[in-house]
Amino acid sequence: MPSLHSDRLLPVDPGVRAFARRRYETVRDLPIPSPHRLDQGEAFEAAAEPMSVNPREVFEL
Repeated sequence: MPSLHSDRLLPVDPGVRAFARRRYETVRDLPIPSPHRLDQGEAFEAAAEPMSVNPREVFEL
């Protein structure tokens, strides 16, 4: 199976591609933050609690 080229998702323009490569190198090893990531215990606790949001307040103009 052929390997994928490392620049396949970068811009075509050579100057922009060089900038994108440098930028990627500075952030490549950083973790990806996610607002949806919860510890398993917290997820179960949150799912067990009833929602306390009034739908009329959410959609009120």
